[in-house]
Amino acid sequence: MTIDGSKRRLEFFTVRYVPDRLKAEFVNLGIVIFAPTKTVEFCAVHFIENWSRVEALDADADIPALRSLVGDLTKNLRRRSTRVQTLRLIQESFSNTLQLSEKQTCVTSNYKRDILSKYL
Repeated sequence: MTIDGSKRRLEFFTVRYVPDRLKAEFVNLGIVIFAPTKTVEFCAVHFIENWSRVEALDADADIPALRSLVGDLTKNLRRRSTRVQTLRLIQESFSNTLQLSEKQTCVTSNYKRDILSKYL
């Protein structure tokens, strides 16, 4: 959110839990939002707190392990020094159980209202 209510262009993508690649069903676990500048002075990372949709999609989901993983991802995505490596790790690891959506763009003065409320 901006202090003066002015709009800014943000880019974001969701972090998805995909328990079965063939079915291609997923639940959004989190969202990474950033201002597309060289310095990336703004970056927000939000993950779900209510795991009921994950349990509904995958009764065998290891929720404690997913919570732990989300905690590690949050910590590493918020740190500028580990952000790029963490995004690469999500894309290349986790046997496609975690996936990143395509990058999207939004012009907003309130990302919590315009992005978070729609995707988490």
